[in-house]
Amino acid sequence: MKAIDRLSVIRHKSEINKIWIHKDLFRILRKEDIWIAAYENIKNNKGALTSGIADKTLDGMNLPRLQRLRDKVVNEIEISKLDGRKRPLGLPIANDKIVQEVIRMILEAIYEPCFSKQSFGFRQGLGAHDALEYIGAHFRWVD
Repeated sequence: MKAIDRLSVIRHKSEINKIWIHKDLFRILRKEDIWIAAYENIKNNKGALTSGIADKTLDGMNLPRLQRLRDKVVNEIEISKLDGRKRPLGLPIANDKIVQEVIRMILEAIYEPCFSKQSFGFRQGLGAHDALEYIGAHFRWVD
């Protein structure tokens, strides 16, 4: 099953059982299609071509680059430090954006169905105007 389809199943299970716990998120991270979908979600964002501290942007993103990024994330590459200890390999900023989008997609599928219908902050397709509309429809102003 493709990761995107799996997200729909996860969302459905979360809707019907608010305390359901998904225990295999790492399997979704390994699927190529979620990385492609994450890139598609953010490629037209305002800051997609803005370089960060690593001077990398999403410009020129392609399938081999996405596959390398996925492999770095799921394989937890570590590099040796001078004192013999190891540290995780840092990812360039453009890659961070895709990793964050993949994780956002997974977590949204799990938790969005559990959120209150009166919650409007930081929700896909909802904002301050929706909150004001809700207040206007459900509350009366008293002088």
